[in-house]
Parts: sequence; structure tokens; C-alpha cells
Amino acid sequence: MDAEHLLEYSVDELHEIFEEHRQDVPGEDELEGELKGTVLEGRGVARTGLWKSAANLAPWSGVDIDRYGGSNVVGYGPLSFQRFPFECYVERDREGGALVFDYDLPENPYALRRLEERVRRIDTDLYLVKVVANAAGRKPFLYYYAVEPRETEIEVH
Repeated sequence: MDAEHLLEYSVDELHEIFEEHRQDVPGEDELEGELKGTVLEGRGVARTGLWKSAANLAPWSGVDIDRYGGSNVVGYGPLSFQRFPFECYVERDREGGALVFDYDLPENPYALRRLEERVRRIDTDLYLVKVVANAAGRKPFLYYYAVEPRETEIEVH
């Protein structure tokens, strides 16, 4: 399975997949390097095909992670740069857990600091990310995206 395949799933199906993998928590050092991102489904306006198409054409292309945190990759190809850092930590409870991308850092805009992304492995090298807003102790769901390693391009001379 790959991220493109997940584009066919509804938000309810993605909720089910995310819950089925509550024990598949990647470690802080499991995800490293630049990962390609694909925006999937969400709630409200994020449920529309127009939003998904626009989100996947936007200059966000994924995340770059090391064992301490990461940042978003923004731009196209060689004109990409890293922006909007986050901290990484594993959060577990009796039912499972997730690797958390926490944006509550002073260098991020206020609205972005309210975001928290919860990551679970759903296949070899494929991770489903649930984005929630951290608002007054509640964590309403916003949307899902998937990350996977970028394909290595082989140059032929």
C-alpha cells in the first residue's frame, strides 16, 4: 500500500485504519530524513475534492525529521526549504499511542502552535497522520495526511 492508494478512502475509513493501528507507534528515531506528504481527507471544507486537490498542489510537500524534531518542507523541487518546526515525542496509553509532532514552539505562528499531529505506522514505510487542534483541552479532528519515504531517483548517463 502507498499514500496514493489512501486517496481512495473516506474519512470514516481513515478513522478506522488509524484506530486499527493504535499499537503501531513509530519510535522517535524510526522516522528520519525527508518524507513525502500526501493530503487525504478531513472534516468540513477539508472533505471536498477541491480542498484535497488544492492541498496537494500547494507548496507543502512533506516533512523532514530527525530524532529530536522536524519541520515542514515547503516549495517545489530544488526551490524547497524547511519551515514551521515541530518537536517529536512518543505518547502512549493502555490502548496504544502515537508519535506526536507538536508545533507549540515560539517561532511558529500562533494558529499553527495549536496543531498537534499524531502518527501511526499502517504499512511498511507508510504512516498515517491525524491532525488535531489543541484548543482548551479539547482536540477536535481536522484532517489526515500520509507520509512515506521519497522515491530515490536514479540518474542514467
